[in-house]
Amino acid sequence: MVLGEGEATLALASEIRRIAFAETGRLSALTVITNSLDILHRLEGTPGIRTLLTSGEYQASDRCLVGPSLGALFERMRADRAFLSVAGLSPRFGASASDERLALAASRLGGAARRVVALADHTLVGAEANHRICRIEDVHVVITDDGTMAADRQTLRAAGIEVLVAGEENDRTDPQTPAAAVWRSGNQA
Repeated sequence: MVLGEGEATLALASEIRRIAFAETGRLSALTVITNSLDILHRLEGTPGIRTLLTSGEYQASDRCLVGPSLGALFERMRADRAFLSVAGLSPRFGASASDERLALAASRLGGAARRVVALADHTLVGAEANHRICRIEDVHVVITDDGTMAADRQTLRAAGIEVLVAGEENDRTDPQTPAAAVWRSGNQA
């Protein structure tokens, strides 16, 4: 699994850590690939979790690694899922970030995964930040909160995206996706 930088993915890392300690063996042999130093530290010492830090140039303001060397790493790596914190998510522009280097890094992280999960609270759904991470067609799942307008959820679903809402029973939750538990436990972006 790939975890990009950001508050929502850091909350997911906390939930992964909680599950690993509470339910020994449930997440055994999970490998987490990240460009975030905060996620690396959050998962440090978690039983059964192997954490790999990407290469790249350190971007102090976001405590993560960015730059073109991420592309070289992911040309040789494949992950099942990528969880990305986004600054905007709209059907017209797709997933986006407010910083060009973060957008490029998130694009590389998402491009290495079979499925892309965007983590976006209600203030980000329908919004567009300045730099595209990926087209909306490249997002498979959106995890959001109950403040997201029903019309926005329906638009995403019409585009073929599974929408999971925090605190709600979802029609189809993926048992291999611990991110849904992050939202149900009250952690939000």
